[in-house]
Amino acid sequence: MGIAIGNVVWRDTSADLTIVCEHAEYDRKTDYLKASGGRNGRPMLITSIEGDSLFMVSDTLLAIREDSVASDSARQLLAYYDVRIYKSDMQAVADSLAYKSSDSTFYFFPLRQNPIVWSDTSQFTADTILMVLADGKIDKIFMRNDGFIINSPDELFFNQVKGKNVTAFFEENELRRMAVVGNAESVYYARDEEGGYVGVNKTICSEMLMYFGDNQVEKLKFFTEPKAEMQPMQQADHNALRMPGFFWEKERRPMSLSDLFDPDKAPPSPATAPRGRPAEEPGPPNEKEAGLPVAPAGTEPVEEMGKD
Repeated sequence: MGIAIGNVVWRDTSADLTIVCEHAEYDRKTDYLKASGGRNGRPMLITSIEGDSLFMVSDTLLAIREDSVASDSARQLLAYYDVRIYKSDMQAVADSLAYKSSDSTFYFFPLRQNPIVWSDTSQFTADTILMVLADGKIDKIFMRNDGFIINSPDELFFNQVKGKNVTAFFEENELRRMAVVGNAESVYYARDEEGGYVGVNKTICSEMLMYFGDNQVEKLKFFTEPKAEMQPMQQADHNALRMPGFFWEKERRPMSLSDLFDPDKAPPSPATAPRGRPAEEPGPPNEKEAGLPVAPAGTEPVEEMGKD
């Protein structure tokens, strides 16, 4: 085990990873690296995705090979406590995180509070979040247990989706559709062709599908006994329409590289918070969690609304 101290720069050219830190422990035989210290006491990981740099900082960074085979360049990264990610089109915060280069999946875990992922005008929270990349772009985001998505193009009115398990599907880094399985709820602000608000719909059902275009809800499909209520904008109590647990988190969202090191953006750190390595990452979502809601054979959505 070797130890390096002071302005340490470690690079893995095969995996396109760079770690900058103040203190590093490295085992050449196992290719194990533990990094700590650095700017404001935090090590930083840098990688490039589709020509755009992704920066990640945390209290501690670990890099290990996924397989003991020396020729295998697949890596697993572990980051824990106050993890922050900044990329021009995606940002995230979590208490701990694991990343596997073999399946291009980020696993975000809670400890003091639930992880948050932001993409453009959408915010994603859940007990555990899995973010899958394909060709260097966000492909899917799986939200396990208490998934809550908020979308607002203007921060005046907020589309909301909640459910036990939620899967968001992306194309070219833009949210295109969302599948909600189990205890699905939504608040959807309908707009006319000129972009003006015409009303707000609140729906409760078992499962639902939402389709997006230009970061706005275009169409919804509801499955299994939906209960829906449409209200004109002037008659709706918009504060009352905010679901339990609603929060639009702006303070902690990293909007620049410097925000990754800003102590004002740190989460609460009570003395009673447990310390230790992050929990083992969950397995891949099962077929129903990963796919679209499935209605019984031969049935159609019982209600559909949105633009033609």
